[in-house]
Amino acid sequence: MKKKTIMNADDVLDQIKAAFLKEGPIEGSWINFEKQPLRKFAVTSQGYTGGITRTEDGQLITYEFLADAKTGTVLDIQRSIID
Repeated sequence: MKKKTIMNADDVLDQIKAAFLKEGPIEGSWINFEKQPLRKFAVTSQGYTGGITRTEDGQLITYEFLADAKTGTVLDIQRSIID
């Protein structure tokens, strides 16, 4: 039987930061170490929430994400400008 493993929150954040760093520098990052239950129709899983902050065109931008705890895949991301 295949063992189901959960990724460490730090590893998930490192994976997401690496993707953002390919496009340019980041100012900061964070992740919530407490997993939250996810459900999309009949599929259930667990996920981490977190964020990346960077400067784009002279404005501070934050990207808040929801990532699958098993794979580290970003399931949702919201971009917003920090005033």
